Amino acid sequence: MKVYSSLPGLLALLPLSSCAVITASREGSGLDAAAPQAVTGSITAIGIGISDLAAAQKFYSTAFDYSKGSKMSFGVWDEAIMMAKGGGPALIPMKFKNPKTVKDLPVKLSFNCPDPKALQTKVVAGGGKAVEKDAATTGAKEGTLYASDPDGYLLELIPGAKGIGLASAGYGVVNLNQSAAFFSKLAGTSPGEVVKKDAWDMVTVKTSKAMTLQFLNFRDGRNTKELPLKIVWGVPSIPGFKTTITEGGGTIAQGSSLGGMVGMAYSPTDKILIEINSGR
Repeated sequence: MKVYSSLPGLLALLPLSSCAVITASREGSGLDAAAPQAVTGSITAIGIGISDLAAAQKFYSTAFDYSKGSKMSFGVWDEAIMMAKGGGPALIPMKFKNPKTVKDLPVKLSFNCPDPKALQTKVVAGGGKAVEKDAATTGAKEGTLYASDPDGYLLELIPGAKGIGLASAGYGVVNLNQSAAFFSKLAGTSPGEVVKKDAWDMVTVKTSKAMTLQFLNFRDGRNTKELPLKIVWGVPSIPGFKTTITEGGGTIAQGSSLGGMVGMAYSPTDKILIEINSGR
């Protein structure tokens, strides 16, 4: 897996509100018939905004057996790339230099694990909390348990794996079907149907490498715009993936391509950050 966040100057990005972008419209956008051929990608990491980088590293390395990673500083945030010994995408805690709301966000991280109860106990011992939800109300696999990390991110603990690894990332959105359609285009898959459960409404999008994205309506009124998240993709062609993004309605952040090795973009409507790396 290639994650290029450690390259110097990568993340010297302006906030979205002041960042120049290319819109999906070809009229006046600078995109023409010679635009690179669209390609799909695979998810290599998920980034989450946190309140304390060192505390997040300690929590996820202790409770989930992730590598602690090394702190890297950029223009907008500090981060650490943490690898799972049980496989799956990396987890990247991100400490923003300009304060952002990172507590109790409408975000769910799902982990495969051998023993949900034992993992839930480790989460609580590490400073998290047990959460009273069950699979019948959420639509998860039987035996799934729930917890939250010290910042309030909901942790879904799914039984059946030999090791612990990130299986899915989900977050609240304005429009379930629109978000699912956009990200399924990036992954080269088809979105699932809307599933309505007591806990939430949800659409799941499969990606390669057994990773899914889930788009949720938590029905609790929490903000879903510009959440402090990033979805990191490995792709065979950065220009081609940018074409896929703009054709799907996303926007490309200007001045952040680092010589073609890394690109940055935003999803439509909810404006979730997309990091684009060469390779899968």
